Parts: sequence; structure tokens; C-alpha cells
Amino acid sequence: MEKETEEYQKIYVENLLQQIRKRVEECLIFPLEEEKRKQVDQRMRVVLKEGYSESSEEKKQKFKDIMVLYYYALYNDNVNLLQNLLAENYNFENCGCKLNLDVLNKNITSLFLEKDYVHLVKKQDTVITNFLHSIKDLTPEEKEKLQEKFASILTINPEFAIKNSEKSSSSKDSISLYENLLTRGPLELFTVKELLNLQENQKQVLDHWADVMEIERLKRIRTLIGEYPEYSDRIFLSQAILSNFSNQELNEMSEEDARMYQKADRMDLVNRVKQVKKINPEFKCVNNFIITGAFDQLTDQEIAELSEGTQERIVNYYCSQIRRDTAEYEEGLAKLIKREKQKQHVKKIVQKITSII
Repeated sequence: MEKETEEYQKIYVENLLQQIRKRVEECLIFPLEEEKRKQVDQRMRVVLKEGYSESSEEKKQKFKDIMVLYYYALYNDNVNLLQNLLAENYNFENCGCKLNLDVLNKNITSLFLEKDYVHLVKKQDTVITNFLHSIKDLTPEEKEKLQEKFASILTINPEFAIKNSEKSSSSKDSISLYENLLTRGPLELFTVKELLNLQENQKQVLDHWADVMEIERLKRIRTLIGEYPEYSDRIFLSQAILSNFSNQELNEMSEEDARMYQKADRMDLVNRVKQVKKINPEFKCVNNFIITGAFDQLTDQEIAELSEGTQERIVNYYCSQIRRDTAEYEEGLAKLIKREKQKQHVKKIVQKITSII
């Protein structure tokens, strides 16, 4: 009987270990190293055997949950850190369905004093995990360089990634973070000193684009906020926008023009709309006019001369025909534009005669 119990216990421990390891691996950004994993497995078998009991399923699940945390803490020689985080009521389950085990990664934790790191994790764990995600495809040497830079900034200024208006708050739930400001792009493009000296609005612009832009476009953002420290985001800085506008033009762009070019960007019409504005600097684009297809039937000069009233009539026609056949719509649009051009021509003749009289 005793032998059967021992065999059952051995099977139970091995099965539980596999479940724990699988859960750990599902939650990690970086995979476990094979040799190190085997060493941890051996130590975990002892722990699981000692912790084995025939208690209720609920207690068994709680034991399993804590062992998932313990496994990765053991893997990183960070059991003491785990205990301190749990003592501070840090919730490892605050990342959706995954446990935020990556905050126990020794490559990061070893660069901070433990008490400082605990405080950092409690408020800014997303800053840490976003950084780790951003460097996962780099070489070991590249990772090490950026890890040291990351730690250096947060050691000098632990509140660097906390938005100014939130710095007095003591609760994680009531603070807002620059979650992407300390990711690969900014860390590669700026020195530690340059990052620490960023103004609040510069941080905002950089944080906005760091997660969605490739390095080459981020380089342009770097020059933009360097030349114009007061620049504030008002338009999606796509490749088309960056190619068609200088830093000065982007900085001086009005909110109204930014909305117009944003819509033009979606229709691949940025260059054409810019030419229209060059012909007629006072040109204003009525809402939805860009998507009506009028640009396909008119020259830049003709569009520049359209009144807002004409644009509105084209938009109204577009809205009334939105479910119609494309060919039918385009034919009707062409007729409408022809009538509007005739009206405009007549209006010009009348104005000319009036001015002579």
C-alpha cells in the first residue's frame, strides 16, 4: 500500500511539474534555457513532493498557482524578490489571462536595488514588460546594452515614465504611464541624457509613436521634436505625411488642415490635397468631400476653385447614392460636377461684367 502511494505521488508530482512549466512558458516573453530549466525541474520535484497533500481541489489549485510563480523565481534566483512582491500585495494576474512573470527576469532585476525594484514594479510593471517585448528579437549584446540604458534612466529618475499630472498619486490604478517611452526605438535613438531632458510634450509624442513605428520613421520624429520642442501631436505621422511635409510645416499645421490631410492620407491623396492648398491657400475641405471620388474627375486647379457649397452638394449626392452601383454613381457624379462647373463659369462671367460696369 505504501509503495502504491509512493508511485501515485511520483506520478502526481511529475504531472504537476509539467503543468506548472507549461503555464510558465505560456506567460514568458523569453523562452526558458534548456540546461537551466532541467536544474530547476530537479529542485521543483523536491518542493512539489514536500508540498504534496490529499487536500481539496481548491487548495491544490492555490498551491499550483503559487508554484508557477515560485518556478520562475527559482529559475532567476529571485525567490526573495517574489516574497517581497507578494508581501506588498503585487498582483501577478494583472495582465489579462497571463501572469506577469517577466518582472522576475534576472536580466532586469539584477540592475536595480531590490527595494527600488519592488516599488517600480508595483506602479510601472507595464513599462518593464513593454521594454522586454521590444527587445526580444535582438542579439544578447544588443539586449544587454539597452537593458543597462533602461535601468540607468529609471535609477536616476524612477518617475520618468509617469505623466506629470499623476506623479503625486500613490495608487497604481490612478496613475497614467508613458508605456512605450522606454522601448527599443527611443532607447536606440536617444542618449540617457537626452531622454532624461525631454519635455513633457516631447515624451508624449515619442511615446505615441514608439510602439507603431519602425526605426527609420522614429528618426524623423527625433528631428521633429528636437527642432520643435513644443510640437504636439495632431496628425498620424504616416510615411506619406512625413514625405510631403517638412518639420516646420508639420509644426505649423492647423488642427483643421491636420484633419483634412488625415482623411487624404487614408485615400492616398496627401500629395494632391497639398497641391490644391498650394494653388488656393484658403481652400477648406468639407467633411467627407475627399472620399466622394471627385479627385478622380477633377484637376487640382478645378478642385482648388470649388466652393464649399459645391463640395457639400457633391457630398450629399455621395451620401444619397452610397448603396448604388459604382459605375452608376460615377456617371451621376460626373454629371453633377459638369453642372457645378457650368454654374461656376457663369458666375465668373457675371462677376467680370459687373466689375467692368
